[in-house]
Amino acid sequence: MSRFRSTSGDRKTAELNVSALSISAALSVLSQCAWGTDAPPAAEVQWAYALIAALGYLPAPIEIAAATLRRTGMSAEAYVRKNAMYLDPEGAEGEILGVVFGDALESLGEDARGVVHALAALPAAGAPIEVVAAAAGRPAPSTARPLQLLVHGRLVWFEQGSQTYGLTAPMREVARRDVAGDAGRWDALLRGAAGAMQALLFWTAAVEGRPEAAMRRRVAGDLLSALDTAPFRDGGRGGEVLARVLVDACTVLDLGLPAEVQHRLLDDAARLAGDALPDLRARALAALEGTRRAELASKRRGTFATLRATATSCARPCARARSARRRGARRCPRTIASAARRSSSRAAACACGRARSRPPRRTTATRSPRSRRPARRGARRPRSCSAATCGDGRGISRPPRATTSERCRSSGQRPTGRERRWGCSRAATSGSTRGTRRGRRAITAARSCCSGPAATGSARPTC
Repeated sequence: MSRFRSTSGDRKTAELNVSALSISAALSVLSQCAWGTDAPPAAEVQWAYALIAALGYLPAPIEIAAATLRRTGMSAEAYVRKNAMYLDPEGAEGEILGVVFGDALESLGEDARGVVHALAALPAAGAPIEVVAAAAGRPAPSTARPLQLLVHGRLVWFEQGSQTYGLTAPMREVARRDVAGDAGRWDALLRGAAGAMQALLFWTAAVEGRPEAAMRRRVAGDLLSALDTAPFRDGGRGGEVLARVLVDACTVLDLGLPAEVQHRLLDDAARLAGDALPDLRARALAALEGTRRAELASKRRGTFATLRATATSCARPCARARSARRRGARRCPRTIASAARRSSSRAAACACGRARSRPPRRTTATRSPRSRRPARRGARRPRSCSAATCGDGRGISRPPRATTSERCRSSGQRPTGRERRWGCSRAATSGSTRGTRRGRRAITAARSCCSGPAATGSARPTC
């Protein structure tokens, strides 16, 4: 929708309403909601264009008017002629919405009007049918039919998952303006809303321990968070009942309300109680002080936990590095740096006086005792190895180890079949037979093989 206003220089500037639809989109919405087709019937085309123009191409008024046409069977011409003197295409959205809202309620009946007024007195959030019925002062079964008509008339929205009803913000303002002229009616609606908040607590606690309890707590928390207690502060509007509800909601039920919401609700409860209910006021103030202390304690615990984690973060990498070093994994940068410093210190203290670019290679002489264990069965043994090489490049050679045949030849004895197959040292140090009778026999045979007669004076080879 384009609106024009006069500006300096006698020039027209288009002021676009962002909520307005295009002509084709508005006509499609009207046709689908009113007649269930993509285009209006041939007899309604001219008046359909006139209707969407009179409604300012606004989506909400078009949907409500189309729902009224479909429910009543009224033609577009009759609707335009009926409301022509009230509709202003250049008017505000609230004014146009108020016209179609009043026309829809006129066709829906007084029961629907009372229910929509009760919804306007409740907080601006989804409410279950039990709460709406308590606010309207009607039983829940008799409230279901008016709510269904309001939903089909596009005046009330309905959420399937939580089974809640509510009003949009523009419709809420229109409904409150509709009842604002009757002060007695508005006071009665506020008293009903206070009783409905008490029914909300009963509705929430009725399913404690069931799967739907979490959903009901969430609905109750949303309603209490959106509650405005300012209209209830005048006398005779149910302020005392609402104060008890707020204190019970923050102290008895666990609705998962944020700390700032609890502070606001308990403060409002203390104000609503006032001097008329000193016990309830003292209870509200005590609960407010308790929530503030709990919030301060939680903040302290969070701060101390952060400091503790910061203090212990320096020691944890070292512990992880030690465990990783046992597993043979990569070392952390701190361990690598300390190892590099120790290596440089050893290189500086070398006897040759020349620094090494890297630590010496680990050989048999420099390995730990754990790494000098016997080889696995079937593995080949090294015949010789070199000691650690110093900076001058010279190494200390070690003589090759004597084989079984050489030891037996030097001792003058013939090797047995076991010794020819395994060798003397293998038979004597077999890990799989050590400690058993077979192992003890092999060790005895190896010792007798390796040790020559003492009288001959022959040298005893080393196994």
